[in-house]
Amino acid sequence: MTTHSFRRMKELFDKIRITDLDIDRTQTSQEASGLRRLYLKLSGEPPPEWVRIFEEKRRFPRQPIWRNAWVVGGHIAIDCVPEELEQFGLNHLKEDVAKANGKFSEWSARNDAENLRQLQEKAATRKQLEELRAKLRFD
Repeated sequence: MTTHSFRRMKELFDKIRITDLDIDRTQTSQEASGLRRLYLKLSGEPPPEWVRIFEEKRRFPRQPIWRNAWVVGGHIAIDCVPEELEQFGLNHLKEDVAKANGKFSEWSARNDAENLRQLQEKAATRKQLEELRAKLRFD
């Protein structure tokens, strides 16, 4: 992977956001009666590390009414009463998406720096070996 690819990946996924409610995917919750499983469309399908960060943020309740939410492909699924989503759930999810974007950006920058270091080390080793090969005489 090149440094351009790393930058492109970071640019693509820094901008994950919630774009819509996918009405066609809505179903009865399997967790509790009276709840619906709602699917919120994302602006793109996030990479696995972004998903891990988002779901880690959602693991522990931070408000009195807290619903579990997780990523399914290009959606966030949440089991809740639809009115809860309107009243406060969507705002909490937007905050968590923004935090996941920020943490993913940090992770990506660290990961990119390490990958770049490895690429540079590999290139230096190759150059050293090419110079050695040029000095050797094979008869």
